[in-house]
Amino acid sequence: EIEDWYTWNQTAVRIDQIPFAAAKYDKISVSPEETAQYFERHVEAYRTEPEIKVRYVRFSPSAFRERVTLTDAEIREEFDQNPDRFTVPRTVEARHILIRTAADAPAAAVEAAREKITGILAQARAGKDFSELATQYSEDEGSRAEGGFLGAFRREAVVAPFAEAAFALKPGEIGEPVRTQFGWHLIKVEKVNEGRSRGFDEVKAEIAARLTAERARNLAYDDAEALADAAAGSADLGQAAAARRMEALTTEFFSRRQPAAGIDPAAEFVQAAFQLPANEVSEVLELGEDYYVLQIVEQRPARVPELAAVEARVRQDLIREKQTEQAGQAARALLGDLKAGVASDPAAKKMGATVETTDFFKRSGSAPAVGLAPEVVRAAFELSEREPLPAEPVKTSEGYTVIRFRERKPPAPEGLAAEREQIRSRLLQQKKTEAWGAWLEQLRQASTIELKRELT
Repeated sequence: EIEDWYTWNQTAVRIDQIPFAAAKYDKISVSPEETAQYFERHVEAYRTEPEIKVRYVRFSPSAFRERVTLTDAEIREEFDQNPDRFTVPRTVEARHILIRTAADAPAAAVEAAREKITGILAQARAGKDFSELATQYSEDEGSRAEGGFLGAFRREAVVAPFAEAAFALKPGEIGEPVRTQFGWHLIKVEKVNEGRSRGFDEVKAEIAARLTAERARNLAYDDAEALADAAAGSADLGQAAAARRMEALTTEFFSRRQPAAGIDPAAEFVQAAFQLPANEVSEVLELGEDYYVLQIVEQRPARVPELAAVEARVRQDLIREKQTEQAGQAARALLGDLKAGVASDPAAKKMGATVETTDFFKRSGSAPAVGLAPEVVRAAFELSEREPLPAEPVKTSEGYTVIRFRERKPPAPEGLAAEREQIRSRLLQQKKTEAWGAWLEQLRQASTIELKRELT
């Protein structure tokens, strides 16, 4: 299975592609009658979503900062009561080399990885530059290009075995191999930054800024809560806001997929608004950095609009359909010529198209020289020297593409050894996921599920 997966994923092919972009066919016109008929055939595509109009008051904590006053005594008290907040922890700057093994890898694989990292350690202690060794051997994609450099990190920022080894070393030292759930590591410490306590003068401004932000946020919430309580009693957010000299704004109609303009965060606002019953005033809602109180003031149900309201969109959709049809007709005609034995270049030239030859590409990527649609990549791997042409042109988001197989390149056998453990781990996780899913489905089939709404 490992070998099959490696071969499947690493095999590369090269093809000719002859694209027919739908947008190229720009001489299409449609009549009002055709537009109306298209609208009737696709009427559900133009059905609108339910829409609502919302009145809201926003409370931004930043607007309350000027109402906050702080004394030096309060700042000092915060410093004295929370000494742990103002310490700089000990950190280590290090490089590492990782040889990956799965946490549940067999003993033979673990031992092979240990022998490999031991050999690398011998090179390092013989004077070979550690960063060069990391670039050459490390299997940590995140740090290999940087010579294994991890930057400065605290003890709790890394897994325990790694932390224990790294924080026991002195600058310039290379430790013995250490195993974590990621594999075997070599660690070289470059610098140790000792921890220290920060003085009051150093953190005074920081404390003041934090306390100001906290108190401004509390003031904003208190005002929002007072408005929500008053509006709930009158069922009129606008009236309650006016009585407190607050500005209540009203959105235009919006739907779940087309949020109200000028609202940030839009997605959270939409979700909260659509959960409200009509005319009911919300509780205080924390959306992004601000607090809101909302009330739905008008609703508009889903509906099919009159053609006149969406005619421009319908006409454009119809033109696009006709463009795509023409691209498909041209692509099918070209493919017919190719199957009849006509060479690619003259056949394409006759259709006003161009043959593009790709570089080798794999299933998981795209050709470097020519961007390939995902549908083209999938279709390319179904072709072969015996069957160099597809049954039909490949439909893409841009139109149609005719492809012809040129060459297949199998993966290098020696590459399997380097990837074997990663592939094994990936396949094992995939099987676990599939087994879990199958068990859940079996449980569903054998169970009776009841949905009960809790009443309060």
